[in-house]
Amino acid sequence: MEVHFETRYCLSDNGKFIADDPSYWVPIMQYFFKQSDNIAIHCWTGEEKVNEEIRHEFTELSIKHDMYMTIYEGRLAEKIIDFLTKNPQDEDGQIKWFSIFLYLNNNCHFSSEHFGTEFHANNLNVEQFEYIKSILPKDTNFTTWD
Repeated sequence: MEVHFETRYCLSDNGKFIADDPSYWVPIMQYFFKQSDNIAIHCWTGEEKVNEEIRHEFTELSIKHDMYMTIYEGRLAEKIIDFLTKNPQDEDGQIKWFSIFLYLNNNCHFSSEHFGTEFHANNLNVEQFEYIKSILPKDTNFTTWD
């Protein structure tokens, strides 16, 4: 089953997407990190602080520029997981990274997009779907298809 889900969010005074309750983000990411071997992190090029953090911490990730995005790609390592889950929000409460794509055997099977408010997962069974639902806020909007 494929699943697309969106959580409720608001726009901050600065126009940032901020999840109403971002406490689900780390558990969801940790669940999918366990099933992944590669990662792509997409950040707006103008978000210099976020980009500098990644460039400083992970020189082993390749860097590409695509229009207005800076894309970091490479093997998913424990230090990347720690970095992404230890302090995922900026000073306004927004998830720092615009999109994170997780891969297994060169196939993207999960994404966290729009600053952690929209997600897509592939090839889930019913038990996995139920687990994901148990982590997310009750008012999460789910769309599923086979």
